[in-house]
Amino acid sequence: MSMVDLITVTDLKQWVYCERIVFYHRVMQAVGKPTFKMREAVQAQDLIESLEMRHGLHRYGFEIARRNFNVWLNDSELGLSGKADLILETQAEVAVVDFKLTGGEVGDNHRIQLSAYALLAEIIYGKPSPVAFLYRIPD
Repeated sequence: MSMVDLITVTDLKQWVYCERIVFYHRVMQAVGKPTFKMREAVQAQDLIESLEMRHGLHRYGFEIARRNFNVWLNDSELGLSGKADLILETQAEVAVVDFKLTGGEVGDNHRIQLSAYALLAEIIYGKPSPVAFLYRIPD
């Protein structure tokens, strides 16, 4: 299975939110341009990544962990791929952190996304991923 054949974690998230988004993205690839909010989210995430290194890990429940930003994860047996915003890695486990530029509530689409990243992280790192975090960047 090639990387093109893999379902992306973003597609899973979007499918739960609205199936048509996946159709437009996969079938009608020329349709859709990044929105203002999408561009703002990328800039906000860059800022948060730089600030993240200044903060301790206690808010995640870790004393010591390695931070891995923008990690590509894929597994051909699952047929799934995606880029996690942040993976926290300890000797015993890993945790996924996903940054969101939103003030809205966490939805099922976000839970699916975090679960998929956690599943991939467990496979890639060979460690359990018992928790995942949604880091809300204020609008």
